[in-house]
Amino acid sequence: MKLREILGWLFCVGVLFVTGCTSASNNEEISDVSFEVVPTINVGSLISTKANYVVKSMDEWEEITGLTTVSPTINFDEKMLIISNYGSQATGGYLVEIEKIQFSNINGLSVDVKFTVPGPSCGVTLAFTVPKQVVKLDRITGITTFSETTVINNCVRFDDGGL
Repeated sequence: MKLREILGWLFCVGVLFVTGCTSASNNEEISDVSFEVVPTINVGSLISTKANYVVKSMDEWEEITGLTTVSPTINFDEKMLIISNYGSQATGGYLVEIEKIQFSNINGLSVDVKFTVPGPSCGVTLAFTVPKQVVKLDRITGITTFSETTVINNCVRFDDGGL
């Protein structure tokens, strides 16, 4: 090979090394999305399975909950609801918390959900429960993905030197 060919190849490899290491995701912009927990909203008893929902219309609300009204009233032209539901449980002690919602101009809406379950030493209500959380936020178009984590609440027992 001639020196000119070798230098040409080295130049190409150098250009590929410098530009090839960048990706389109460098243009991704991620921002936190503010939301409001809606503690008094009735989502009906028909949601008995563990699932996450994005509600952007009254039709979607009726399909998911079986209810024909939303109380408190939601203007679905401006707002949307996210429902995270842990499903029917035989006891109390379960908690659902939507911890963070972020928006990415590339990946859309990302919702972080934490499920807390009672540990074996927890005193719990002996009744069926449907733990869930509903949040309201400004209407955003695009794909929504959910990331879930489950945490066990290891309660302090009185006979183990606890309170």
